[in-house]
Amino acid sequence: DHHCPWINNCVGELNQKYFIQFLFYTGVASLYSLVLVVWAWVWRIRNERGGEAEKEGEETPSKHLIVAHYIILLVESVLFGVFVMVIFYDQLVSIITDETPIKQMKNRLMIKERNSSSSSSS
Repeated sequence: DHHCPWINNCVGELNQKYFIQFLFYTGVASLYSLVLVVWAWVWRIRNERGGEAEKEGEETPSKHLIVAHYIILLVESVLFGVFVMVIFYDQLVSIITDETPIKQMKNRLMIKERNSSSSSSS
């Protein structure tokens, strides 16, 4: 069906099950990392408001650096998760319709051509 650079292998009928599992677990891992980032951010905000002052002499990273780190992790988790879930959905549609993505695109193109030719002939 197609070559996947993530697994450095071709994905076809014989190994598609494993590719689907890979996409599912990668999506779950992205969701898990998203939850961890949000939880850490909320935990940090609650502790700062709770008045837990840092011990004197304790070295801590800049608050701006920590916030930037949280934002980068949040964006990365969301983007990667959305990307993986879109591919996962596309693969499920291919399995349900029993068509490869190329065959699906050809069918859509033929339908568009039929619609445009029928509307122009009217």
